[in-house]
Amino acid sequence: ANAIFESAESNTVNADGTTIIKVYYVRTTYTLTFTYGDKAGENATYTLRYGQNISYNPSFSVVGYVFAGWDAEIPDTMPAENVTINATWSAGNVQFTVEHYYQNANDDGYTKVESEVKYGNTGATANGADYKKALANAIFESAESKTVNADGSTLIKVYYVRTSYTLTFTYGNKVGESVAYTVRYGATLPESPVFSIV
Repeated sequence: ANAIFESAESNTVNADGTTIIKVYYVRTTYTLTFTYGDKAGENATYTLRYGQNISYNPSFSVVGYVFAGWDAEIPDTMPAENVTINATWSAGNVQFTVEHYYQNANDDGYTKVESEVKYGNTGATANGADYKKALANAIFESAESKTVNADGSTLIKVYYVRTSYTLTFTYGNKVGESVAYTVRYGATLPESPVFSIV
C-alpha cells in the first residue's frame, strides 16, 4: 500500500535456495498545500512521499491582517492523501485618513482645512461624525462613513458650514425701514444701502 513498483533484479535460481531477488518500490507521493485561506496570496505547495517527516510551516502575511494560525493541525508525517491547510486571519489595526472641510465664505464650495491620521480595525466601519471638531465660527454639517481598508487607503471627509450672522442697517433714531443681510462669517460684506430721509 502507498507504494508503486519501480524495478526488480533478475537472477538464476540456485538449487540450494540461496538465491535472493530484490524488488524495489517507490513510495507514493502526495501534495501538502498551505493556502492564504480567504485572502489573496501565493500558496505554498510541497510534494512529499508517504510517511515522510513534515517540517514545513510557511510564514504568510497579508497587509491589514494578523496571522491567526492554521485551520488544521500540520501532521508530523505525510499521510496517504493530499492535504490542504488554510491560513486564518484576524483584523489588524490599520490607519485611515480623516479630512476636515470648511465651507467657503463667498461661495458654496468647501476647502480642506485639516487632515489627520486615525486607526481602526480592518473591515470595521469608521464614522466621520465620531471625528468632528469644534471649529471657530463653524457648525458640523455632515460626514462620510466608510469601511476601513486593509491597505490604509480609506479617506473620510467631514464637512462644516460657516456660522451666519445678521448684518442690519437702520435709520438710527429716525423713522425708516431697516435693511438686513444674512452673511457668513468671513464673507465679503454687501454694500451699504443708501438711505434718504424726506
